[in-house]
Amino acid sequence: PKAAKKTLYSKPPAFLLLLGDLLPQKAPLPFKTEQIDFAKEFRSLFASPSFRAVYERLPVIHAFGSRVVSVTQADPVSIPERAASAYDAFSQSASYPPTSRDGKYFEFKYGDNAFFVLDTTTHRSPVVKADDPSATEPTLLGAAQVAELFAWAAKVNHTTTFKFVVSPVPFSQLWGPSWTTEQTWADYPGERARVLDMLSTVLNLVIISGGPHEFAHIKYFDGKVPEFVTGPLSADCALPISTWGPLQSRATIKVMNETKVVKLPPVGYESVEEADTIVLEDIKEVAEEQLVKHVRAGNHKWSTFEVDTTVPQSPILTVTLVIDGEERYQALITGQQVPFRKTSAVGAVLTGGLKGVLGKMGFGRLFGKH
Repeated sequence: PKAAKKTLYSKPPAFLLLLGDLLPQKAPLPFKTEQIDFAKEFRSLFASPSFRAVYERLPVIHAFGSRVVSVTQADPVSIPERAASAYDAFSQSASYPPTSRDGKYFEFKYGDNAFFVLDTTTHRSPVVKADDPSATEPTLLGAAQVAELFAWAAKVNHTTTFKFVVSPVPFSQLWGPSWTTEQTWADYPGERARVLDMLSTVLNLVIISGGPHEFAHIKYFDGKVPEFVTGPLSADCALPISTWGPLQSRATIKVMNETKVVKLPPVGYESVEEADTIVLEDIKEVAEEQLVKHVRAGNHKWSTFEVDTTVPQSPILTVTLVIDGEERYQALITGQQVPFRKTSAVGAVLTGGLKGVLGKMGFGRLFGKH
């Protein structure tokens, strides 16, 4: 779009993250699911003048998302493999190499920032029926990718200032059942909860996600973990569907903060240490997910993420929503100071909370427990 070209020239970004919707929803056609069909679609995309104007001027990093291949089509096993082959040739080869051979997730650093780009397609397991007690828990990421994500979080927690988890589908469940399940974590609540719990222990962690052709700023754990649902860079339209309605924050959960208050020593005591200690439990109810901002309209939407770490005590992330070339919303995230550690040993950079989460999931070996 012309609006994107204008931004490229006026305020050129360092790179562009594409979160999975590389192909139009109509492509490929239902009966064109061979490798050559996907290759033709990718070739057409990269040959288009509008997309060439983007990738010829800045690096483009691709995520392997659900729109690359529809997992709801017939023959769901081999179709992703055929799509993946075309994706490898046109997109993955120009991005960072995968962390593992059995997936398309990867990590990279830019400046004082660390990124982990998820693969939410390759290891997506079938949905488990609620009345089947013998079925194993479904997974969106797969055990290997979850382990790599947890290890990455431990590695970068005290070695970079801002950490970004990039997901082709949103963690948020605010869209509810009206949105297609392949575009959300709706069918994988257990894995989602464990991943979010772990992410809440990481300093200055931000989630960037795609999927819905809408923008949303959401926060978890009373604002500790923000998520920004971005896009689309270009779409035919952003039509409201009658079954959608406005997004609303989900049911409340309790958050308890323990506060210790020490009494002043009464007459007869020599020091404060000898006085009694009162422990107060400050319990408040907050929404499981809190919606900060939601914007549905706009055919050309993108978000810019600008990091300022010139003041280590208060690093700042500025997120700006741009619609058709005009800035429409801005969020300011003030991070915590990171106590940097030079060691690269995984166990040495784990916080106590993160160690506990990893240990419960059986990853104690990552920090020396066997």
